Amino acid sequence: MRGGEAMALGVNQAFPLARFLHASRPSDITLHHLRGMRNVILVDSVVNSGGSIIQFAQHVRELRPMSHIVVVAGVVQDCSTSQGGFVYKYGMRVGLDLVALPT
Repeated sequence: MRGGEAMALGVNQAFPLARFLHASRPSDITLHHLRGMRNVILVDSVVNSGGSIIQFAQHVRELRPMSHIVVVAGVVQDCSTSQGGFVYKYGMRVGLDLVALPT
């Protein structure tokens, strides 16, 4: 995602068999990129409302409905994960794991 490239490169080093794709918008991810993938890690430096990350997750699920999606972020605002927040609601409805790394 936009601001998370440095963090994504670090996550990619931790998972050497993983594919790396810099995506600025959901449509940058195609079925070709997800072929053979069961797990998808979306990385962004900051999750504010969660709207962008949910758009990416929805797009991935449209292409590969059974994907296990994990979001890795450096900063996550409470409003996105508290009851009623975008990430909370989406995660409860279809499943989404979120990891906030300490900075």
